[in-house]
Amino acid sequence: MNNPNKIILHHSATDGGTFESIRRYHIEHNGWRDIGYHYLITKDGVLHKGRDEKDTGAHTKGENTTSIGICLVGNFDRYEPNKKQLDTLYKLLEDIFDRYGKMPIYPHSKFAPKTCPGTQFPLDEVIARTFEEKDWRIEAGEKALKDLVEKGVINSPDYWKNKLTQPVEVWAVLNMINNITRK
Repeated sequence: MNNPNKIILHHSATDGGTFESIRRYHIEHNGWRDIGYHYLITKDGVLHKGRDEKDTGAHTKGENTTSIGICLVGNFDRYEPNKKQLDTLYKLLEDIFDRYGKMPIYPHSKFAPKTCPGTQFPLDEVIARTFEEKDWRIEAGEKALKDLVEKGVINSPDYWKNKLTQPVEVWAVLNMINNITRK
């Protein structure tokens, strides 16, 4: 059973690899029952779900029952992850924080004598961007927009997302309130 209170970032330390090839290596070479990570992001930026977040990971000795392990394919001792990988990572971290609340992000190297997730991995940038505070108006608007899309009220969320902080004229607000409160 995993009770996550932190996120641990890894790199595959390989130039390539697919979800299945890494999963197979973990099973056949390491003797594990499944891939060790909870998530894997391939070089094309595709997110692959590994172990369930509630399942104990096999990615960081001594931390597997209290962490979510995320691996990006690549050797980040030699080069940085690409934009697609980082964009996917940011979306995943936001999703995890939405479900668990914010939690610390650590490199694998904090818990083991390794360079993982690599000396070229932009850890400080990832942490800074992930923890930067959003404008409360945008957060509130995004939540309302998501709810309205789920309810079928809005079918063009991208159009409205770009207008979240635009001013609204008073007549429009009064008209909306009047329409909502009609009996």
